[in-house]
Amino acid sequence: MPREEGGDAMEMDASSPTHGPVPQPTTRPAADREVPSSGPGGLLVPLKTETNNVEVSQAKTEVVAEDMEVESGGQKDTAQQEDPMEGSFTWVIEKYDEIQDKKMYSDNFTIGGYKWRLLIFPKGNGTQHVSLYLDVADSDTLPYCWSRSASFTLSVLNHLDPELSHRKDAQHVFCQKESDWGFTQFLSLDELLNDQKGFVSTGR
Repeated sequence: MPREEGGDAMEMDASSPTHGPVPQPTTRPAADREVPSSGPGGLLVPLKTETNNVEVSQAKTEVVAEDMEVESGGQKDTAQQEDPMEGSFTWVIEKYDEIQDKKMYSDNFTIGGYKWRLLIFPKGNGTQHVSLYLDVADSDTLPYCWSRSASFTLSVLNHLDPELSHRKDAQHVFCQKESDWGFTQFLSLDELLNDQKGFVSTGR
């Protein structure tokens, strides 16, 4: 499968013209972002930062940042100096088809001494695809001209057959102007919400 070029999560209008099948990356300040809460229904359910032996229960979708490797360098929290430079994080999203939020953030997780989180547009960011990104969780509080480099794989797990999980690789130097990076057209909504495809577990 050819690799799709990654981009940042500038919010798009569905009527905006595009050049080619994949929208080109466009930057925007991190301060423009909204930070939605999980709400009273508790839509965001973080799991431990291990992807092995994950149990799937009724009506859940699992999104993963895996094979993530962070290059050393830059300022880290003192308490996190010994954190491993590699790791994974699994985010379970319940009742995906009932979500009304335009975009959602996972809980923060730490890899390589840095704080990260996943950003998803459940109904797409100006497209008929799920839009999925890796985001620097504390970008608003970092020193001027900060940067950090990471390679990673974003995945939506398939509970019927793990080999059919949808994965895309990316590598990016995160900075003040590009503090998130990922894919505007990650997986089509038709495929994700088709319960025969295996991306949404219905507990059957």
